[in-house]
Amino acid sequence: MSEFLDELARSLASPMSRRRAFRVAGVALAGAMLPGRAFAARPTASGCPDPGDLFCTNCPSVNGLFYGDVCCPGPDAAKYWECACTPGPGGGNGCKRKPCETCGYGCCVTDSEKCCHASAARGGDHCCAKDHACCGSGCCPTGTHCCANLRSKYEVGFRCCPDGWACCQNACCAPGTHCVNAQGKPASGIQGVMCSGGKSRMKNGTSPLHH
Repeated sequence: MSEFLDELARSLASPMSRRRAFRVAGVALAGAMLPGRAFAARPTASGCPDPGDLFCTNCPSVNGLFYGDVCCPGPDAAKYWECACTPGPGGGNGCKRKPCETCGYGCCVTDSEKCCHASAARGGDHCCAKDHACCGSGCCPTGTHCCANLRSKYEVGFRCCPDGWACCQNACCAPGTHCVNAQGKPASGIQGVMCSGGKSRMKNGTSPLHH
């Protein structure tokens, strides 16, 4: 029972709607009454009730009898769950939570994600793919790095620039150039106004990805 409660707590820690949270809790309690089975919902005749669910039907037949199929709850169920087959008697198709690391109010998949720490004002802790760069409340994709900029006198924003390009407010300066201030002197990316090579050697940074 303690393992079941731990599993339920981790599941409810993942970002989801109130409707989905009730559903996860409901199927979890139902699963707790069936020894040997991980909690899951039964699919309908047309498949799983939500497109983000994971359909599990991998258990082999026993004496010609097939175990019932199940749906692991989403959204993005395949990211957080894997199908599990528990041998009979009393076994069947079920859902097994993939190993994950608690991150803020969610959980990052251990083998593919990392936890990025951010203040509550910037969206709080969140998950990014391991090959992405943490950037404010989002993630910069592979091949880019994170740049801070000033949205206003009091607010810091974030953009992504290609690797090898220098940060310069909302822009990225091409390799071989750097960020300068209004007087043409070298400046940090958060204080500069343009690139030393002029407009032809700069391009706008992209917004970080949000998962």
